[in-house]
Amino acid sequence: MDRSRLPGWSSVSRRIEGIDVVRVADGVDRAVKAGRVEMKRRRESLRPTVVVTYRGWYADGVAHMVARTIEKPVPGAGEATVGTGQVLKANLRRFLVLSIGEVTVRASMGEVSGEFTSDRSGYLHIALPVGELSPGWHVVDIDPVPGWDVPHTTGRVLVPDPAGGIAVVSDIDDTILKTGLTQNWSVPLVRSTLRDVADRKPVPGMAAFYAALARGVGPRRPVPFFYVSTGSWNFYDYLVAFLNLHRYPRGPLFLTDWGPNAERVMRDGREHKRTVLRGLLTANPNHEFVLVGDIGQGDPETYELMAREFPGRIRAIILLYVGSHLTDRTTEVAARASRLREEEDIPMYYVQDAAEAATAAWQLGLIDDAGTAEVAAAIEGRRSD
Repeated sequence: MDRSRLPGWSSVSRRIEGIDVVRVADGVDRAVKAGRVEMKRRRESLRPTVVVTYRGWYADGVAHMVARTIEKPVPGAGEATVGTGQVLKANLRRFLVLSIGEVTVRASMGEVSGEFTSDRSGYLHIALPVGELSPGWHVVDIDPVPGWDVPHTTGRVLVPDPAGGIAVVSDIDDTILKTGLTQNWSVPLVRSTLRDVADRKPVPGMAAFYAALARGVGPRRPVPFFYVSTGSWNFYDYLVAFLNLHRYPRGPLFLTDWGPNAERVMRDGREHKRTVLRGLLTANPNHEFVLVGDIGQGDPETYELMAREFPGRIRAIILLYVGSHLTDRTTEVAARASRLREEEDIPMYYVQDAAEAATAAWQLGLIDDAGTAEVAAAIEGRRSD
């Protein structure tokens, strides 16, 4: 049917085109969140407000950390779950966590402190001008201010060695954690809601590969790791538990808020990764970066762009194969990686698995002989499980 011929359609069409979709989505999101809080207050079922902290980072003398003010989780929500029903319930709680906005707290690190107020989604963007700090992890204390009864908590901020060295930035989905994100939307949804952390499959050999990168070659120098994903902050604890379970190097995670705001309806995954990478490269001018991802979700294009924007700063780009369902994409990325290495001296490598990643890293002097053997053994061990 040609809708343009319907009576009054042109008028309706003009009205639809005139709608500010971003503003409407933002308004609906605000109303829903405020309504949920108000309804629980009326029913006197609103639990106390708590602050959850996410691992932070350091740049130009400033300690940065994201935190969130939310309704206290129900008892047992963070404990191990057994059975599909319990897993589903626990993971849905992560999706439906009730954020509490406009909460003010005091953040302190040493002698430096400041007050910060959460936005309507509950996020606190903490920035403390702490000056020079020794390399390693530093504690940030979070305390209530008068008028707010939130319990004391702490967070951690990573300070890389200002002398430089190697730094690693890693994608998460299908790079270290099998999600099936490049297959279709239902695969990661099922895996995220129906599987517990212990049931999620790591990409074989990648933990051993990262351990070898962390150890490096020659005199020991700390290698900072950063994990960047388009995944939601709601699943932060889930992802940290996965990283800890499989002994990946500890590092800050850079995730996203899936909800609309005044600028957009949906997050832009590529722009999120590019913004984070630019920030890390700028904040750590003496580090050479190893960028690890897969051939899906725009990692090849994003990492190539960083190599062009920051010439001489990218030591290696390693892109993993994700499956036979992306045959054309695989061929395209493999050919481009080869051309960039040979013609433009951009160190991009397409690899089939962690063993090939380790070989490329060994050739670049990033890991030692023992590291390549450990990765091969880890892959063989997974095959025999």
